[in-house]
Order: sequence, then structure tokens, then C-alpha cells
Amino acid sequence: MSTIPHLPIFVEDDAIENGSQIILKLIRPDWDLGKIRYKLFTDGITNKLVGLFNDSRPEEDGVLVRVYGKNTEQIIDRKSEFENFKFLYQAGVAPDLYATFDNGMVYKYIRGETLTTTTVREPTIYRLVARTMARFHRLGASGKRADDGTTKSELWSKMEQFANLIPERYSSPFKDLQFRKTFPQGVKSLRADIETLKALLENIGSPVVFCHNDLLLTNILVQCDKAVGGSPVSVAFIDYEYAMFNYQAFDIANHFIEFAGVYYVINRVKFKMCPF
Repeated sequence: MSTIPHLPIFVEDDAIENGSQIILKLIRPDWDLGKIRYKLFTDGITNKLVGLFNDSRPEEDGVLVRVYGKNTEQIIDRKSEFENFKFLYQAGVAPDLYATFDNGMVYKYIRGETLTTTTVREPTIYRLVARTMARFHRLGASGKRADDGTTKSELWSKMEQFANLIPERYSSPFKDLQFRKTFPQGVKSLRADIETLKALLENIGSPVVFCHNDLLLTNILVQCDKAVGGSPVSVAFIDYEYAMFNYQAFDIANHFIEFAGVYYVINRVKFKMCPF
């Protein structure tokens, strides 16, 4: 993965299949487009994902085209995500990365089923998740360094980035009212809470390790043996856009929170846990 080509292509949200076909012609010129099967994966929250499979080849040869969600560059550092992907591939925990394009990337298909709020509680599976998380946390000794030479958590700079996106006043009176029910002085109140958390948590002694930071159920794939009704043999973590050095306890706690799922129904309106 020394040189990853960049394709000067922008894939429109309403033309993902056509855009994916153009990309496929460039990275798999020997594939017969008449034999290509498309599958749109609907589990993503901030991105759109389409799988392209050649019916004359094994499913494992499939290609995934990932299109970044609109405006997500405001909360996600795509350059860091690319570097994370390369780092994790070299460590043997990420798939082959074939190319990037103006608003996405293309990589090898990973076989597996996403976790559900039921399967995540199965002892065989949660043990595999724990082992994979431990392997993730052991990766790399490099990262951002504090003055004393230790690895520094990037949590607080990421929270600051998110806080900077919040306006002093929302244009929607309803949204502004809802926000100020929790934070009476708006962003000022939020920043005060962040500082309180920082003072409490910076010295709890949790090791700073390389964390995934987004281990929701749909970012964990269960891989079973190929026998009919095969048992789980491994799990794979996907989507590394929030990966960074962070407190180990954060990754563990965040995953347990995700046991409840990520969708909530409030006043009969379904909101995704995402600002876009």
C-alpha cells in the first residue's frame, strides 16, 4: 500500500451506482460490467456505501465504494482517516485500500454480518469483540506526544472541534430552545461542562492507546466459518474515521453504550445520532 491512487471523481448522492461504475472501470478494467452486481448498504450513519461484485468471481473479491456524507468534513479529518486506514492495513486489521476519490474511498469487501442488540450480547461474540479491541489498543507506539514524551489523548481537541461548530444561536427557535434547556448559556455552558470533565478525567489513570472511538454495532462485522450454520470465528472493526489516540476506558465505555443501539424515537420523530 505504498502508493494509493487518487481518482479525480466526485460521486453525487443521487447517482452513487453510476459513479461507482466509473470508478470500477478505472480500478478493475478487466471486469465485465455486464456481470457486476450492486448492493447498497444502508447501515451507515455519516456515509453511503455500495458493494460491487463480479458474479464470475468469489464474493471476497468484491469492492466497496464509500461516499462521504455531505458536510461531514466539518467533523471528520479525512486526511487523518486515510492515514489511519494505511496504518491499520499495515497492522493487519484493515482491508486493502485500492484508491481514494474526491469524496470517498474504495477498498476490499469484508465478509460478515453486522452486530445487532441481540447478537452483541452472545458470549461467543462479545469475547471476540473484546479480543479484537485489545489487539487494536496494542497497535503502534507512536502518536501525538505531550511534553513529557507520553502519548497524548486527542479527545479534548476533538471535542473542541465539535464545540466550534455550534452557533451562539440556532436559526430555528425550537432547536435553540431545546439546546438551552440543557445549556442555559448556550455554547458557553457546554464549554464549562467540557472543562469540568477534563479536570475530572485527565488524571484517572486510564492508558492512552490507539482507539477506534466509534464501535457502534454496525461498525463490527461477525465472520463465521463457511459451514452451513457456521459458528462465529472472528470479528472485524470497520470505519476508522474517528480513530485516534485516546483513553482506553473511552473505547470500552462507548462500546457498552452502543449495546442499546443508535436510534431513538422522540415525539414520533426518528433522529439519527449525527448532526447531518
